[in-house]
Amino acid sequence: MLKVRPIGVTIISILIIIAGLFFILSGTGMISLSYLFSALIDQNFESSVLESLYGNLSANFSEPEFQQILSSSQNILFFVGILVTIFGIANIIVSYGLLKGKNWAWLTTLILTLLSSTISILSLFFSAFLSIYSSDFILYNLGNIIILLIDSIIVFFLFRPITKFYFGRFKNKHVSM
Repeated sequence: MLKVRPIGVTIISILIIIAGLFFILSGTGMISLSYLFSALIDQNFESSVLESLYGNLSANFSEPEFQQILSSSQNILFFVGILVTIFGIANIIVSYGLLKGKNWAWLTTLILTLLSSTISILSLFFSAFLSIYSSDFILYNLGNIIILLIDSIIVFFLFRPITKFYFGRFKNKHVSM
């Protein structure tokens, strides 16, 4: 029997492909930025140059302390960049599985979406404490809010009976299109 892919699965796949490309772009950007930090550390900049690049932050630390901060930042950015890039590649692979109706793709999408939503909610929660005195809370968290909306759409489509049937998770043969 030929399975007809529901429109919701196509929508989910497109959203996940877009997210995957965004993650790959962000991850490679973080990796590139880590190399920029490495160049700053290797150049042994004077305090005036560091202050012009980093403003008041560099004024609070001596040059060796500030270069240690740059070094730590470089390592963290590189590691997070690798993880974000891998997450983006995983999204692309999952979207292929979704388009082909693979059962593992349904569960993997649900797990990745719940993980993404959890991270966004935690980011909103922690940034609320950091921006108690800021009137730009919505502006600073627009990305998290958009991610939560997209994740909600994905979960909605994943749990529709026709979608579950397409992935073999709903055994009722009388699913209305």
